[in-house]
Amino acid sequence: MLEKWGLVALAAFAMVALFLFNWNFQRNFEERIIRDQLLRAANAASDAATEYMLWNSEETPTGLIIIDPDWVWYVYKFTFLESIGLNSRANINELEHFFPAVIIAVNDGYFMRGATLNPNGQWEYRFGHKIPFARMPALPTQTWGVVPDRGFNTVNPIIPASNPGFPVIVADTMNGRNINVFYPNWDNSADADHFGANNGRYIRYAVDGRALDSFEGTAHHQPSIARELLRAMDASMRWNASPNSAYRQGGELRIPAEIVNNFNSENVTFVGPMVIALADNFTWVGNKAMSFWTLSNTQIVAAPRVYVYRVAIPGVPGGALLYSYCDPYGRDIFNQDMNPRIDGRPFILHNGSRIVQIFNSEHSAAIFGAYPDMAYAHLCS
Repeated sequence: MLEKWGLVALAAFAMVALFLFNWNFQRNFEERIIRDQLLRAANAASDAATEYMLWNSEETPTGLIIIDPDWVWYVYKFTFLESIGLNSRANINELEHFFPAVIIAVNDGYFMRGATLNPNGQWEYRFGHKIPFARMPALPTQTWGVVPDRGFNTVNPIIPASNPGFPVIVADTMNGRNINVFYPNWDNSADADHFGANNGRYIRYAVDGRALDSFEGTAHHQPSIARELLRAMDASMRWNASPNSAYRQGGELRIPAEIVNNFNSENVTFVGPMVIALADNFTWVGNKAMSFWTLSNTQIVAAPRVYVYRVAIPGVPGGALLYSYCDPYGRDIFNQDMNPRIDGRPFILHNGSRIVQIFNSEHSAAIFGAYPDMAYAHLCS
């Protein structure tokens, strides 16, 4: 009799175990599906925000990128919630605290979103000012062409290495162009190669569209930009993440290993705008809190480049200021037979370069005062 009851108990235990196994398997399967949906939503939001930033940013003649980070983030939140069927004005506002780290990076710096506690005990999230990719170069940097701020007779000047006696502060850019350098001890009263005094001076290099080479320790190094963004993520998570965050362990922050590996790789290059968003403890769908992150793919997002140049025209004093998608050096033309025609044009050099300025849109080039180059527009449209 005891043996019979033992078999019955064993069978009951097996049925319960099978039920629990099936229930747990089904739940995990559903959670995996939900997680995949969230990741697709986050990727769609990241792509939409990056596209918005790509087409709505402006570049000034001095290489300054102008963009409203709040609108970029709004596009991200709107697309994310729309993708999971939860889009509403209230949800857009409530979504903020699920993203402890949000960084919007452009060519000449990045915006980092922070959280502050207002007098009513509510958290407010907002972006600060643009932070440049700044560093002090340990090695001299070879530049190319004429740098107007160092005098028109100065060709291929070298950005010196920083040292305690003569500090050099560089504001790097992703593409290696329009790099600003601040010399605190530059003597403005002397010639361009004389260093001394304490007047200070800003000088902009690589202004003609040709990028500086990327080398560690110099004024332009793309992996250093990546590591600076990684440090910004770390600082943002330390400030904004909740105490029970999955990214914290023993009081220390744990940035996902995939992000660290990607950003620390020497093979990482950034060639366009970027949206970084890390979500934590998202509980609106599924049966448990989830954490995920997305990075817009800057490798395949190429901003349009509208070149402005001045061409000599008979009977027109000073020539004509024109614009097109054609690179005046012939680097963007698919039909290589056309290159000699571009190279053979009677360009009026601007500070030693054929390029006056590069913009992201024809509208910006037109506002700058240039006219469309009808003779070559069909080659690079």
